[in-house]
Amino acid sequence: MLSKTVGFSTLVVLTTAVAIITATTTTNAAATSSRSQPMANNWAATQQSNDRQSHRVGPLPWAAGEDPIRESYAGNFPIRQWTTKVGSKADAEMFYWFFPALKPKVENPPLIIWLQGGPGASSMIGLFYETGPIHVTEDHKLIRNNNTWATEYSMLFIEQPVGTGYSFVDQGGSGKGSKHKKKSQSGRGSRGENDDEGDGDDDGDGDDTPEFDNEEEDDDDGDEDVRFEELDAELERDQEEEAAFFATLPSTHPFEVKVAAAASKRPRGQTGNNDSKAEDPDAMYTKAGYVKDQRAVVNDMMIFLDQFYERYPEQQKVDLYIAGQSYAGKFIPSIAHAIMDRNKKLNAKLLQSGDGKEVEADGMMAMAETIGIQTVSKTATKAKQRVIPIKGISMGNTMTDPITQIQIHADHAYYLGLITEPQADQMREYQRSAVELVKQGRYLDANRFRGKIFNLFRNSTGGLNTFDIRKGSHGMNWKPMTALLNMPEIKDSLNVFGPRRSYLIQHNVPKQEVDRIERGRRMAEYKTDPEVKQAMRGDIMRSTKPLVASLLDNGVKVLAYQGIFDFRDAPAGSTHWIETLDWRL
Repeated sequence: MLSKTVGFSTLVVLTTAVAIITATTTTNAAATSSRSQPMANNWAATQQSNDRQSHRVGPLPWAAGEDPIRESYAGNFPIRQWTTKVGSKADAEMFYWFFPALKPKVENPPLIIWLQGGPGASSMIGLFYETGPIHVTEDHKLIRNNNTWATEYSMLFIEQPVGTGYSFVDQGGSGKGSKHKKKSQSGRGSRGENDDEGDGDDDGDGDDTPEFDNEEEDDDDGDEDVRFEELDAELERDQEEEAAFFATLPSTHPFEVKVAAAASKRPRGQTGNNDSKAEDPDAMYTKAGYVKDQRAVVNDMMIFLDQFYERYPEQQKVDLYIAGQSYAGKFIPSIAHAIMDRNKKLNAKLLQSGDGKEVEADGMMAMAETIGIQTVSKTATKAKQRVIPIKGISMGNTMTDPITQIQIHADHAYYLGLITEPQADQMREYQRSAVELVKQGRYLDANRFRGKIFNLFRNSTGGLNTFDIRKGSHGMNWKPMTALLNMPEIKDSLNVFGPRRSYLIQHNVPKQEVDRIERGRRMAEYKTDPEVKQAMRGDIMRSTKPLVASLLDNGVKVLAYQGIFDFRDAPAGSTHWIETLDWRL
């Protein structure tokens, strides 16, 4: 747990996440997959919603001599369905890959959820290249990772927000037999590359670095693609609403008080806390169904988790830790805090029910399943809300408090000898502009200046890799993984679009349905829709630091660690926001 008295030692400096989680957790024992038919109407969802075997992973291409992992589960859960403005049906689903602990040392090993950054970076990166039990070779074979967290702990890799990896937002037609529509790619992100932290340069201005596959560095400062004109106008309207409210607050109010007041006001289409009406879901999503901010991220993830625990109820008895890196420094505190808040409400209902006053913890969780509160969303799922046993979070190299972290970039680059003093001065101007815009509630404009900072850094250093400056201008290469996950037989084994063919045949699914699922699977593509990042530009400069403090106040363990060669979310910036946390313990 972080300590207010330790100073810099609160920040654990590591270059790999494997070492840190092994040392701490044991103490407490990109692409779009477009389809026309919502999974909620599929045979698999309606007839076999609780049959985990429909999501059991099929054969995988293991390298010679490797010991295959015998049991893992993967597939999609329906998240939302809605009617578009032109009257067609649209839906969103979220993909996951779940590994029960391979060699657990305790009877009920903890569950670790892994979330990649981005927004829009695939969690398959974490699975294949970082914490997961599998590596992929250059010839697209699988080998075991001997240093995986999945040896002693169960691991759940989730592709989120929707639009990431095999998760999707489908704007196509709906209805049985309708034409499957593959979402066209624009110039932005057309190579299926994922940005990290939403300041990418896939705007066609010539600054793309091909080696940066899936974690591309760009800015948000170039000419907008035609595809995003409507989205840009929508985000600009959101910003003007929020900035107008900030302007009504007394200038004597500290920035933190203004942020709290804005949250209480719930701008951008939300109703106030005292209003009996539910908040408008459209305020959290774009008109095309992508998430715009952490409210929508949380809403979708809670819907996913309710379905996960319904299908794997034994996991509700084990401790849950949520881990991730980079932009997951926003996702993780938001999701963990939402879980904590909902647990309090569910437990209060249990105590009010009378018979739940003296039950054990497991009994309380079981009773929570019977409450029957439905998820509040445009969702097709009917999974009941559950008490989720959140115990801790782990955040590596994260962007959590941008207004603090953005202010160290110029000094960091200058004292590393990477930029000149005039270049540092220019970078400081961009930093000051970003901070002032955040204080006005103009988060979208502030993010544009953040993009200028990274453009300046890249242009001044010859394209230095901001995620690891030791790599020079070479980026992250996820091409073997991307090629593997786009193989037809792999999509079948991972139950993309629906259960694998062997399962469908075994359960005598009608041929028409089998053909529909296989047709959709052929059309599915593993890549990240660039609209994921674009839709969240207004979220980039918002802080989740107060949520971290609240988690600590409520006994949720927090681990923050940092790679020292990361320029983008550097140790100095992380140290500052951690040491300024205001928490009681």
